[in-house]
Amino acid sequence: MQLGWLKTKFLPLVTGDMKTYEVVRDIVKPAVMTRHCRYVALIEEQAPSAVGRARAFMSHTWGAPFKDLVAAASHVLSDDDYVWIDCFAI
Repeated sequence: MQLGWLKTKFLPLVTGDMKTYEVVRDIVKPAVMTRHCRYVALIEEQAPSAVGRARAFMSHTWGAPFKDLVAAASHVLSDDDYVWIDCFAI
């Protein structure tokens, strides 16, 4: 997932201090429920350039705010870089 896409297209869906598990429960799983596919496949259909070979693997805590994960990535990566976050493989 491209970091710039995460910041501009996905983060607006994340309300308040949603934890990563809440993002998966409230955004990711409902989106893939009828298609039975990985969330990243939906993104690739809508925005092919948002998906690419990851430069970084993002390790996270399921109970921490998702926005903090994206903010941490923003400190060391550019918006053009791609990251791998397991919750998008669900």
